Amino acid sequence: MTNPKTKLIINLFIISTVLLIVNLLVDKFTTPSESEKISSEISRAKIENVFYSVLDDYGINAFWITAKKNKSSLEDSIQNVFEVKIPTDVPIPMIIKDIKKVIVNDITAFVCNEKKIFGLTEIKIYTNEILKLHAVFMPDESLNRDKNKIAFIISDAFKLGASDYQKFLASHYPLSAMVVPNAENRIKADTLKNYYKEYCVVLDDDNDEKQFRLETGHQPELLKRSVSSILSQFNKAKLITVDNESKLYNSAIYNFVEKQFQIGNRELVSTKKLIDLRNDQESELISRFLFFSSDTSGTREKIILTGFENFIKLEPEVNKFRKKGGKIIAVPRM
Repeated sequence: MTNPKTKLIINLFIISTVLLIVNLLVDKFTTPSESEKISSEISRAKIENVFYSVLDDYGINAFWITAKKNKSSLEDSIQNVFEVKIPTDVPIPMIIKDIKKVIVNDITAFVCNEKKIFGLTEIKIYTNEILKLHAVFMPDESLNRDKNKIAFIISDAFKLGASDYQKFLASHYPLSAMVVPNAENRIKADTLKNYYKEYCVVLDDDNDEKQFRLETGHQPELLKRSVSSILSQFNKAKLITVDNESKLYNSAIYNFVEKQFQIGNRELVSTKKLIDLRNDQESELISRFLFFSSDTSGTREKIILTGFENFIKLEPEVNKFRKKGGKIIAVPRM
C-alpha cells in the first residue's frame, strides 16, 4: 500500500502537471505570435499612403510636397522627412485629425507629436515606439487651391413639405429657392433673408397670376405692366430665369418680353444656361456633379439647378468638394 505521504506527493505532481498544461494552452490562444505582432504594427508605407491620401482630400498639390532625406541619426527608422507647403486657408489641425482618424483604426498604439515652431507645424507618428513618419507643414500665402465655385438653386423649395422645407432653411449652404411669381410666393420669398437664403424667379407655364402673366395675345402695354410687376415685387431676385421648354420661351412675344427686362436692367436667363441636375438617377447625378465641379474648361463659377432631394444625395460630394478648396457661393446677381 502506498503510504499517505507518497500519495500526497503523487497528487501534487498530477495537479502541477495539469496546471502546466492549462497554462501552456492559455498562452497558445492568448499570446500573439511574432508574425501576429508584425502584422498588427502598421507599416511605414501604409502610414505614408494615408498621409498622401489625406493631403489629396484637402486639395494639396503633389508639387507642394517635398521628401527630403533624413539626416538625423536619432530617427534612423525613416528615410525621409516630408516638407509640405500649405495654403493659408487650409486648417492644419483638421489634416492632422484626419490622419489620426484613419491610422488609429488600424493599430493599437499611436502617438502623434504636434509641435509649432515659428509658424511651422511638425508631426511625428510612431507605432510601438518606432518612428514611422516625420512631416513639417509650412503655411505659404502664395499658394492657392484653384478650384471652381458652385451655386445651387433648389427648384422645388417652395413645394417641399414642412419638414423638408425646414431642412432647406437650416442648411448652412447659401442655397437659393426657385420662385414662380405670385402673391403668396412673394411673401414667402421675403422671409428667406431671415435664414440667409435667397431666391431666383422662374417664368414658366405655372406663371398664371394675372398681374404677372406673360401670354401671347396680350397687348404690349399689358406685357410691360406684367414685367414691371415682376421687377418691382421680386426686386431681390438674384436671377430672373425662363424655362426653355415653356410656352413663353417659344412664343412670338419672347423677344419683346426679354427687351422689357433689359430696359429694367435685368437679364432674362434661360434655364438651359444652368447645369440641370433635377431628373438624374443617383449614380448619374453624382457622376455629373463630379464632372461639372472639376471642369475648368469654361467659367469657373457654375450654377446648378436641382431638387432638394437630389441636393441631399449630393451633399457628401459637396462636402468633399469644399474640403479640396472648392467654394459654395450664393447665386451671382444678373
